[in-house]
Amino acid sequence: MGMNPGSLNPQVISLAGGGPVDMTGPLTYTWTTFADGDATPDISGGSRFKTANTGATVITDFDNPDANGQTIIVLFTDGNTTIQDLSNGSNVRLEGSVDFDSAAYDMMEFEYDGADWVEKSRNLK
Repeated sequence: MGMNPGSLNPQVISLAGGGPVDMTGPLTYTWTTFADGDATPDISGGSRFKTANTGATVITDFDNPDANGQTIIVLFTDGNTTIQDLSNGSNVRLEGSVDFDSAAYDMMEFEYDGADWVEKSRNLK
């Protein structure tokens, strides 16, 4: 017996230790902006980050991962950011072992394996 999707109603749920959460509206995400020119930005406590570099900046690592398996998404809002590949001395493993030069509105996803950040995907604009 299958479920009729038309019979599903949006609901308000409660999370442990908190009040009700309205699940009827669109999801929104908080994006944390990296400090301008930071080659090893801090990603502790977050999962979505933006660059806003006003000059050439080479990122070689993401500092303070929460745990092995942590996944982060980086939205590039500038064309001034390069992600350096592990083969060139960083702690980031990129597809094809080639440094990545950003363009505005490119996006990349990384997962921490306990030692390095491994590229999971990229979306180029």
